Amino acid sequence: MKHNQQSDMKIILLGNSLVGKTCLVDRFVNETFDEQKQTLGVAYETKTITSKDQTLTLKIWDAARLGRGEVLPRMYYRKAKAAIICYDICDRTSFSKLQYWVDEVKENEPDCLIYLAGTKVDLAKNPEKREVFNNEIVKYADSIEVKYIETSAKLNLNIQKLFFIIFEDFLESITNSNLENITNKSFKLNYDLDILNLDETNKNNSNDGCC
Repeated sequence: MKHNQQSDMKIILLGNSLVGKTCLVDRFVNETFDEQKQTLGVAYETKTITSKDQTLTLKIWDAARLGRGEVLPRMYYRKAKAAIICYDICDRTSFSKLQYWVDEVKENEPDCLIYLAGTKVDLAKNPEKREVFNNEIVKYADSIEVKYIETSAKLNLNIQKLFFIIFEDFLESITNSNLENITNKSFKLNYDLDILNLDETNKNNSNDGCC
């Protein structure tokens, strides 16, 4: 019988204010949803998951909204193995800021893997509210060679899937004993990530809402 091995992994959340970063983390870690909750300073959550005889503690950092001209300190990025950059599919400004956050990650922690997460997919039930369309994010993710997925913390859509994709990528890097040399290019895009997988949706929740 194989012995269970334990490790940990720092994951950072990035993206414009009010895109739903805190809601995403809360749904994953605490299985709760509060669209009024906002992060003050830097929040820190952990969750331990086990798969394939490997126990991994995810150390998830979530930064507060920034004022005009403010930037995150370098220590926020230090030793991060994965960065989830969030954008609101109903806010084109947040999508336009993705490259800024990508550049920040690459400048501060070059080997950190990057994942894009579209939030508030529940609002896509009203097509007029969507401002970022699938063909745009496919093209952009392809151009920078990263994985992406669309989520809804309110409906609990693709939240677990996002973190388990990161989990599996990390395990692969450990198995290959090549973590220090892994770059974003090592992970090919997978567009079968269920952009809107209704099987994961809480079908009893019919209220409109964000995050």
